[in-house]
Amino acid sequence: MPTENKQADPFQREDRYIVIKRTDMEQAPPDLRMSFSGQCRKLHEAMLTNGAPARFFVVVEHDWPEYHLVWAMLEHRMAGKPVPDFNAWRRADELQQFLNAADQRIDELTAAGADRSPKDYAIEHAEYMAKSADHVLSEFQAYGLALMAVDEGGDDGEGELFEAIDSARQDLQEALVDLRSMVFEFRKRANRTTPL
Repeated sequence: MPTENKQADPFQREDRYIVIKRTDMEQAPPDLRMSFSGQCRKLHEAMLTNGAPARFFVVVEHDWPEYHLVWAMLEHRMAGKPVPDFNAWRRADELQQFLNAADQRIDELTAAGADRSPKDYAIEHAEYMAKSADHVLSEFQAYGLALMAVDEGGDDGEGELFEAIDSARQDLQEALVDLRSMVFEFRKRANRTTPL
C-alpha cells in the first residue's frame, strides 16, 4: 500500500546571516570602513578560536536570474521533495536570448528596407507557436500515460512509476515555458504593428 505523505510545514525564510558586499563597503567613510573591517577580522578569529567551524558560502544577489531558482531548490529540499530539474528555466533563458537576437535581426532587416511585411513576420512566428503548442500536447499526452500507468499498476515498481510521473511533469513544464515565451514574443511584436 502506498504510504501516506505527511504534510510538510510551510517553508520559512530565515534571517541567519549578515552579508556585506565589499564594493558596498567602499561607500562608507574610510575611518569607519577600516574600523569595521578590523573588528570583523578580530571577531572571526575569536569565533574560530572558541570552536566555531570555518564556513564557506555561495551568495546569490536578488537581481541574478538564479536567485529565485536557488530559493525554489532550498524550499524543495526542506520539504523532503526531490530537487526539480531546472532545465525549463535554463531553456527559457536560452530561448529568450534567441528571440532577442531574432528581434534585433528583424529590426535590421526592416531598417534596410526588406520586402517582408509585419504580416509576413506574424505568420512566421505563428508557425513557431504552432510547433511549440504541438510539443505541449505531446508532453501532456506522455504525462497522462504516466498517470495511467500508476493507476493500472504496471510491471514497474511504485517508485519507478512515480519517477516517470515526475519526469513527464518536468518535460510538460518545459514545453509550457517554451510556449509561454513564444506567446509573449508574438504579442510583443503584434504591439509594434498595425492590426493585420
